[in-house]
Amino acid sequence: MDAYDIKWMDSTSTPEERWNFTLNQNNGLNAFAAFANAHGKPMAVTEWGLWGKGTDQGGGGDNPYYIDRMADWFAANNVVYHSYFNVLGETDFRLETYPNSQARYKARFGPSSDVSPPTQPANLTSPSQTVNTVNLSWLPSTDNVGVTSYDVYRNNAKITTVATNNYSDTGLTAGTVYSYYVIARDAAGNASPSSNNISVATQSTPPPPATDIISPVVVIASPADNSTTGRGTRIKASATDNVAVTKMQVYIDGNLEATSASDSISYRWNSRKVAQGGHSITIKAYDEVGNVGQKNLTVFK
Repeated sequence: MDAYDIKWMDSTSTPEERWNFTLNQNNGLNAFAAFANAHGKPMAVTEWGLWGKGTDQGGGGDNPYYIDRMADWFAANNVVYHSYFNVLGETDFRLETYPNSQARYKARFGPSSDVSPPTQPANLTSPSQTVNTVNLSWLPSTDNVGVTSYDVYRNNAKITTVATNNYSDTGLTAGTVYSYYVIARDAAGNASPSSNNISVATQSTPPPPATDIISPVVVIASPADNSTTGRGTRIKASATDNVAVTKMQVYIDGNLEATSASDSISYRWNSRKVAQGGHSITIKAYDEVGNVGQKNLTVFK
């Protein structure tokens, strides 16, 4: 089994995106771990490493984050052997090409006399919440060498590792209570005592205003009023509302031609098939309580 810091053919990917690709692609690390666990077997990662940045394959170059994530993954899974691909002549892979990653590799995998863990992260709090987000912050830990990262836990399961003393947990359910704590780590992998536990509730979903009587406002970008159409006409419009636009529609000569479930709409009208003369275009926008705003114009063929 091999693994590299790469997201194929995506040279703009972030370290987090490449790590998720390493984990979750077909035949990724998580697939191998699931297979090994199902058969009660240990694993060997016989080839792993970095990949040159800027290549069309989508490597990350000097990326200590990847070294840390692989070290953590080895520790969390039953990996009995692994080997970094450090072949002479392969400069895109060799650790000597990447000084920051080389230092992190030595700290995580080389002999180390550092056995002192960081201090406990203190005063974990949630300064703000939304219907689907909990924002967390805590006082930084200290270490005899240096703190490199913090593991964030939600409901007793690790959800991420960050380098700073704050984190925004997104994609949550409205009106739900979650528990959190964090653990600090140094370059040698020493873990601090866990921070204080906190329980935080996301905000409840607010109901739509009961007295909303304001209709959406429609703006037609094209065509212009009283313009002349040819073989085809692109109709484009958008709308705004004091709460939210939920639907837009295009009517031509009173007939419904297109519908959008957002605050904008685009429709190509095959006007070459219509009769000569004037034709009416009406754009309607709806909000969630049924208020309707509209705008009309006329075009000529």
